[in-house]
Amino acid sequence: MQEKQVLLQQLNERFQYLQQKVKLLEHQLGELRDVKASVENVSSEDMLFPLGAGVFIRGKKMEENLLMNVGRNVLVEKDPSEVLDTVNHQISRLEEVSGNINEELGELVSQIQMLQIELQNA
Repeated sequence: MQEKQVLLQQLNERFQYLQQKVKLLEHQLGELRDVKASVENVSSEDMLFPLGAGVFIRGKKMEENLLMNVGRNVLVEKDPSEVLDTVNHQISRLEEVSGNINEELGELVSQIQMLQIELQNA
Protein backbone atom coordinates (compact mmCIF):
# COMPACT_ATOMS: atom_id res chain seq x y z
CA MET A 1 0.00 0.00 0.00
CA GLN A 2 2.76 2.42 0.92
CA GLU A 3 4.57 1.57 -2.33
CA LYS A 4 1.46 2.51 -4.28
CA GLN A 5 1.23 5.84 -2.44
CA VAL A 6 4.86 6.58 -3.27
CA LEU A 7 4.25 5.61 -6.89
CA LEU A 8 1.16 7.84 -7.00
CA GLN A 9 3.18 10.75 -5.68
CA GLN A 10 5.89 10.15 -8.29
CA LEU A 11 3.31 9.99 -11.08
CA ASN A 12 1.71 13.22 -9.87
CA GLU A 13 5.11 14.95 -9.80
CA ARG A 14 5.86 13.72 -13.33
CA PHE A 15 2.43 14.95 -14.45
CA GLN A 16 3.06 18.43 -13.02
CA TYR A 17 6.53 18.56 -14.60
CA LEU A 18 5.13 17.64 -18.02
CA GLN A 19 2.34 20.21 -17.68
CA GLN A 20 4.98 22.89 -17.11
CA LYS A 21 6.87 21.69 -20.19
CA VAL A 22 3.68 21.93 -22.29
CA LYS A 23 3.09 25.51 -21.07
CA LEU A 24 6.66 26.44 -22.01
CA LEU A 25 6.28 24.81 -25.43
CA GLU A 26 2.99 26.65 -26.01
CA HIS A 27 4.72 29.93 -25.16
CA GLN A 28 7.57 29.16 -27.57
CA LEU A 29 5.09 28.16 -30.28
CA GLY A 30 3.24 31.43 -29.80
CA GLU A 31 6.47 33.39 -30.21
CA LEU A 32 7.40 31.46 -33.35
CA ARG A 33 3.94 32.00 -34.85
CA ASP A 34 4.28 35.73 -34.12
CA VAL A 35 7.67 35.75 -35.87
CA LYS A 36 6.19 33.91 -38.84
CA ALA A 37 3.35 36.42 -39.13
CA SER A 38 5.79 39.33 -38.84
CA VAL A 39 8.10 37.97 -41.54
CA GLU A 40 5.13 37.32 -43.82
CA ASN A 41 3.93 40.90 -43.34
CA VAL A 42 7.24 42.75 -43.63
CA SER A 43 7.04 45.57 -46.12
CA SER A 44 9.11 48.57 -47.16
CA GLU A 45 6.47 50.92 -45.70
CA ASP A 46 6.81 52.55 -42.31
CA MET A 47 6.87 49.89 -39.62
CA LEU A 48 7.31 49.64 -35.86
CA PHE A 49 10.43 47.78 -34.75
CA PRO A 50 10.51 46.49 -31.15
CA LEU A 51 13.41 47.59 -28.98
CA GLY A 52 12.21 45.56 -25.98
CA ALA A 53 10.00 45.97 -22.91
CA GLY A 54 7.15 47.38 -25.00
CA VAL A 55 9.26 50.10 -26.61
CA PHE A 56 9.18 50.53 -30.40
CA ILE A 57 10.86 52.70 -33.00
CA ARG A 58 9.40 53.72 -36.35
CA GLY A 59 11.43 52.84 -39.38
CA LYS A 60 11.60 51.41 -42.87
CA LYS A 61 13.05 48.11 -43.93
CA MET A 62 16.14 48.98 -45.96
CA GLU A 63 17.39 45.49 -46.85
CA GLU A 64 15.60 42.53 -48.37
CA ASN A 65 17.41 40.01 -46.18
CA LEU A 66 16.85 39.54 -42.47
CA LEU A 67 19.28 38.75 -39.67
CA MET A 68 18.51 35.56 -37.76
CA ASN A 69 20.06 34.45 -34.48
CA VAL A 70 21.32 30.88 -35.00
CA GLY A 71 22.62 30.43 -31.45
CA ARG A 72 25.26 31.89 -29.18
CA ASN A 73 24.27 35.35 -30.43
CA VAL A 74 25.55 34.57 -33.91
CA LEU A 75 23.52 36.40 -36.56
CA VAL A 76 23.20 35.03 -40.07
CA GLU A 77 21.77 36.92 -43.02
CA LYS A 78 18.87 35.05 -44.63
CA ASP A 79 16.24 35.95 -47.16
CA PRO A 80 12.63 35.95 -45.88
CA SER A 81 11.80 32.58 -47.45
CA GLU A 82 14.77 30.95 -45.67
CA VAL A 83 13.65 32.50 -42.38
CA LEU A 84 10.11 31.20 -42.93
CA ASP A 85 11.45 27.71 -43.75
CA THR A 86 13.49 27.70 -40.54
CA VAL A 87 10.61 29.01 -38.43
CA ASN A 88 8.16 26.52 -39.97
CA HIS A 89 10.59 23.68 -39.20
CA GLN A 90 10.92 24.88 -35.60
CA ILE A 91 7.12 25.10 -35.27
CA SER A 92 6.70 21.57 -36.64
CA ARG A 93 9.33 20.21 -34.28
CA LEU A 94 7.79 21.89 -31.22
CA GLU A 95 4.32 20.69 -32.21
CA GLU A 96 5.67 17.14 -32.47
CA VAL A 97 7.32 17.36 -29.05
CA SER A 98 4.16 18.88 -27.56
CA GLY A 99 2.06 16.07 -29.03
CA ASN A 100 4.38 13.45 -27.54
CA ILE A 101 4.22 15.10 -24.12
CA ASN A 102 0.42 15.36 -24.29
CA GLU A 103 0.28 11.66 -25.17
CA GLU A 104 2.40 10.85 -22.11
CA LEU A 105 0.17 13.10 -19.99
CA GLY A 106 -2.85 11.07 -21.11
CA GLU A 107 -1.12 7.84 -20.13
CA LEU A 108 -0.18 9.31 -16.75
CA VAL A 109 -3.79 10.33 -16.09
CA SER A 110 -4.89 6.73 -16.67
CA GLN A 111 -2.18 5.35 -14.38
CA ILE A 112 -2.98 7.92 -11.66
CA GLN A 113 -6.71 7.14 -11.82
CA MET A 114 -6.08 3.39 -11.60
CA LEU A 115 -3.78 3.82 -8.60
CA GLN A 116 -6.28 6.10 -6.85
CA ILE A 117 -9.01 3.47 -7.31
CA GLU A 118 -6.72 0.74 -6.01
CA LEU A 119 -5.82 2.83 -2.96
CA GLN A 120 -9.49 3.62 -2.25
CA ASN A 121 -10.41 -0.06 -2.45
CA ALA A 122 -7.52 -1.18 -0.25
